[in-house]
Amino acid sequence: MDKIRDEILKSIDDVTFYPDWGKKRLYNMIRDRGDWVISRQRVWGVPLPIFYGEDGEAIITPETIEHVAQLFEKYGSDVWFDREPKDLLPEGFTSEHSPNGKFTKENDIMDVWFDSGSSHQGVLVERPELDYPADMYLEGSDQYRGWFNSSLITSVAVSGHAPYKSILSQGFTLDHEGHKMSKSLGNTIAPSEIIDKMGAEIVRLWVASVDSSADVRVSVDAFVKISDSYKKIRNTMRYILANTSDFDPATDAVATDQLASADKYMLAKFNQLVADVKANYDKYDFLDIYKELMNFVITDLSAFYLDFAKDILYIDAQDSASRRSMQTVLYQIGVGLTKLMTPILPHTAEEMWPFFKEPEDFVQLAEMPTAVTFDGEDAWLLTGITSWLFGAMF
Repeated sequence: MDKIRDEILKSIDDVTFYPDWGKKRLYNMIRDRGDWVISRQRVWGVPLPIFYGEDGEAIITPETIEHVAQLFEKYGSDVWFDREPKDLLPEGFTSEHSPNGKFTKENDIMDVWFDSGSSHQGVLVERPELDYPADMYLEGSDQYRGWFNSSLITSVAVSGHAPYKSILSQGFTLDHEGHKMSKSLGNTIAPSEIIDKMGAEIVRLWVASVDSSADVRVSVDAFVKISDSYKKIRNTMRYILANTSDFDPATDAVATDQLASADKYMLAKFNQLVADVKANYDKYDFLDIYKELMNFVITDLSAFYLDFAKDILYIDAQDSASRRSMQTVLYQIGVGLTKLMTPILPHTAEEMWPFFKEPEDFVQLAEMPTAVTFDGEDAWLLTGITSWLFGAMF
């Protein structure tokens, strides 16, 4: 380790960590790590390709290792245990350490962390459709001591760089009292049970609603509570779909500069949401995505915009400029929200998508919405509307 420690520590600077504290944690573990003994005395695992001569001298050469590697590739690592030493060595192999041509083989195996930690060579390097280094390694927070650690060491030793461009670590689920879940304790909650009772979307939305970078307590009550949030999303989207059913964006849409002031304001708010949500997707920050989506649905849409929308949508003439202006914004928000929610609520998004008149057959084939900024007169107008709203509220 001392020979390559500085190089390993330097390579950490090239890695992006989610969350940020992962960098310091991995750095300190590498800095304080002693030499790595890669052999283990176990009855199973990947064997060490070492032979011994009659005088007890270890025989491990590029020639013997390559031959064993080819046998492993063809027959699997069990061939080491199934065959005699002479059948594992290259044909005609001789050694000064075995004048009678007799050899024995090593019974120790590789440390499993060396085994999994070298997967960048066995998987990424060997498969042309994959990239090395990988875009990301994702695992539990305990892997700063395990897979993240061993992979970094072996990759730097072999290639001089980290095996990954980024690391995303996550915590573990605990019971409602903060205890580790265990079958023996009987405090586990099977996701399948929640799915059978409430649906898979509830589980997915709950995952997005917690800080997954740390250990998380989970209970049935937590899923019941999150189901209320899901109902709010679903009911809001149903309202949007119901009030844009007679709207065709190809013929009924109103140009942005012709929208009513309140509609422009709502569109600006939505575009800010798009920018924030996409930025948090880039950071894998699902908790903030959940907060932003729920705040927009509950506060901006339900409590504000949709509260007075019915006066226009239900009363004004079907083709009136005021109604089409509002429908234009509602439609854009409906389509955009469906796209933004797809990674978290794929089944719900897929269910809603056919009601929109969009060219893609499936929402999963559509691009994420692009945030549009307002400038010039529109920016001044929106600032004025915001000031007026806050003045009216307070």
